[in-house]
This record gives sequence, structure tokens and C-alpha cells, in this order.
Amino acid sequence: MSTVKDRTKSGARVRLDRADVTRRGGGSGGAKGGGPLGRAGLVAGVFLAVIAGWYAAPLVYPLRLLTVLLHEGGHAAVTLLTGGTVVEIAVNAEESGHTLSSGGIHFLILHGGYLGSLLAGLLLTATPRAARGPTAVLGLLALFALGWIPPISFGFLYTALVGAGLLALAWKASHDTCRLVLRGVGLFVVADAIRDVLSDLGQGDAALLAAMTGIPAILWSALWLVAAVALLVRAVRRAG
Repeated sequence: MSTVKDRTKSGARVRLDRADVTRRGGGSGGAKGGGPLGRAGLVAGVFLAVIAGWYAAPLVYPLRLLTVLLHEGGHAAVTLLTGGTVVEIAVNAEESGHTLSSGGIHFLILHGGYLGSLLAGLLLTATPRAARGPTAVLGLLALFALGWIPPISFGFLYTALVGAGLLALAWKASHDTCRLVLRGVGLFVVADAIRDVLSDLGQGDAALLAAMTGIPAILWSALWLVAAVALLVRAVRRAG
């Protein structure tokens, strides 16, 4: 969920807060090989992952935090791409987070959270066979993000572990293993976005967009939900 504080017409300082909500689903690995059986297995894995998110949340806690990190990273990326400045990114142990930014195009920044994490998940499902390089790049990006995260915080420790873990995976594991991990995480992120949008239905970033545009928040949530389902279908096809 997001709130905006101290907004002005230009050069505004924006605070985007993601509230603690009951969400997240588990990830399914990317099965090798296409065909009906491989794809059916992927679909079944996605649905089992979502069920795991409801009933076995502690088992997928690190991945739930990763979705929060990608959501906030999406806000930050759009801020930079639209000429703004990222002041701070936070990821908290209770699965909340926020992004502080100044300037940029606020309308697009508000879309960056859900849509950014969706696109990140889709890209992960398209990991090439030579996957060690992309895995290392993702690890370096995570470490680069530490520059915006308060150094004495849970989020700093978590993000540092993610970055170090990806770099270690790229160094020690095979291309196939790296590809399997990244595709599994990608499927998790895209599938989780459906639960995420439903949990925040008409709230958070959607409510802020409604206040800005006059378009009901439920319609913005519906737009993200359609995008999430469409990208999930595409992700399963890619991973299959």
C-alpha cells in the first residue's frame, strides 16, 4: 500500500509505502522441455505455489521479501528513468517497504511497483541457456541497490545476502542450475503478483492514482490484475 507525503507541484518528495498484507505465493521451477506434460507441470506448480503462499507462508518467506524488493525497485527504476532522484529504498521484515523519491513523473512512478515486478518476473522466465552471466548481473544490481538502503537495517542485510547469493550461484553453479533458479523465481514473482493485486484491491498505489486522476481505484487494480494474468500465461509458455 502506498501513501504520498509532502507533495508539491514540482520537485515533490514522494513516499511510497507498501503496507503489510497477507500475500505471496511459492515459486515453481522452470521445467525443461516443452510439450503438454512439461507445461502442465509448470501450471500445476504455479497453483501449488499460490496455495503454499496461503498455508505455508514461512517456507517461502525469502521469496515473499524478494517480491517486495522488486516492487520497490520498480518504483525506484521508474523514478530514475523519468528524471527523478531516489532518496531511499526500504524492505522490512514484516514484508512492507517504501521508496522515497524526488521529482520524476509521479503517475508513472505509481505504476512502477506492480508492473515493474511483473516485468522483472517475465524477464527472469526468459533467462537464456548461458545463465551464469545474467545471474551475476542480477547479483551486482542487488548490491548496487544497497546505495539507497539504510545501512543499519533489515533490508540492507537481506539485499546484501540476495546479491552475494546470486554472485555465489553464478560462480559455483552450472548454466542449467542458474537458469532453473532464475526461471523458478520469475514464475513465482509473476504468479505472486495476482495475489498481491487482489490483496491490495482498490488500495495502495491504486488509491493514489485514483486521487490523482479521478479514475476509481478499483479500475487501476483491475488493469494490473489483467496484466498479471496475461504475463503469467506468457511466463508459463516461456518457461515451458
